[in-house]
Amino acid sequence: TICALATPPYRSALALLRLSGPHALEVFSHLIKKDIQKLESNHAYLLKMYENENEDSLIDEGVVTIYRSPKSYTGFDLVEMSIHGSPLIIEMLLSTLVKYGARRAEKGEFSAQAYYNKKIDLLKAEGINDLINARSIRGVKIANHTLKGKNSEEISSLHDSLLSYVASLEIPSLMDNSKQNKDDERKNEVNNHEINLSSSLAFSTIPSNLSEEEAVLFQKRLIEMQPLMSESQAYFYARHCTVGMNYTIAQFKKALGCSYETARTSMDNLVYLGYYRKENLKNKYIYTPIKKN
Repeated sequence: TICALATPPYRSALALLRLSGPHALEVFSHLIKKDIQKLESNHAYLLKMYENENEDSLIDEGVVTIYRSPKSYTGFDLVEMSIHGSPLIIEMLLSTLVKYGARRAEKGEFSAQAYYNKKIDLLKAEGINDLINARSIRGVKIANHTLKGKNSEEISSLHDSLLSYVASLEIPSLMDNSKQNKDDERKNEVNNHEINLSSSLAFSTIPSNLSEEEAVLFQKRLIEMQPLMSESQAYFYARHCTVGMNYTIAQFKKALGCSYETARTSMDNLVYLGYYRKENLKNKYIYTPIKKN
């Protein structure tokens, strides 16, 4: 769950903050006195936002709009706060959101969430950046052309034409029989492990001693099966999916060589998708693969 200032970081009459992620509503609920579940989606509310439960900890009063998943720009629950543009108020609100479980977004991360949740493709993501940085009317028109999906449609059409053309060709096999037999034997070994991929949950039949080749195969199948799972998350889960074992954020950080916040967000997304159960054990979060009943 990420938060950031969506408007330029200058003193102004108004500023816009964004909060997005699987726990966005839970985080924001700590800042208001109203029941967040009773607030309707796509409606603007004038709300007071507090630093804590005390009445004298008021930070600001602003217009808040909630967009619930999946009907939001990012695909996650999304909260937009239109507040007074004081740099101090902005920093206080961001710090409070972080205190309750969010983290500060990296550059372009909201669009990255939209991409991973299949809300936009890479061309549209680039179109958003081009539109923001356009320096001429022609640049705006070109960026809007991309955002409308025109470029994606044209490339998709070319892709389909090429596939049809390739399919019509007779391509001779370059693999000899011995190599084919070895590949068949490897596939049989993987099948004998009884890796059940018809569900997005972990199964007790998933072995703990997958070879790297088998883990790669499992990883590819996970990405095909679960569009909301990133490649790094699929990589980690394919190698840390043994039911009964506990895994940590530190393990993800070490395995992928990423920051702690990125690892935490990734593990929480796997919880959100139903792959792990998250528990707090002695002030340390552990993640246990979920076994299908």
